[in-house]
Amino acid sequence: MSRISQLAGLCALASLAACKPHPPRKNQTQNLPSPSGDYRLRIPIEENTTHPEYAGTGVWKVTIFDSAGTREYKDEESTMVGNLNIYWGWDSKDQVWVYNSDNGQITRWTKQAGSWTKHQGRDKSEIPPDILPDYAR
Repeated sequence: MSRISQLAGLCALASLAACKPHPPRKNQTQNLPSPSGDYRLRIPIEENTTHPEYAGTGVWKVTIFDSAGTREYKDEESTMVGNLNIYWGWDSKDQVWVYNSDNGQITRWTKQAGSWTKHQGRDKSEIPPDILPDYAR
């Protein structure tokens, strides 16, 4: 076998390996239960319907369900573009955290007085470190 044939074979194998679907990372798991088991988190990509500048764009929408499967919250105001990466998870207080790798935005959802409230910032000091991708820690 010629050296060129060997290289072509290696390139073909590398291409096949690159096409394999990668399992979701721990910090990108759908239907993720909260530590208490009281909630589940899903973040589907759906069309933005509230911001004209994002019309027709798929965005990540934080959606929180109770343990019976009833939706308690959906972030219809999301502008987290769906073809960019975000990372998410719960903390020990059943708060949802999302790190947007495109702009470094950190968003937290807390349940207060029976409803979910969204808080935004960039301070990484409170987000559980296992939610952040390695390069952002």
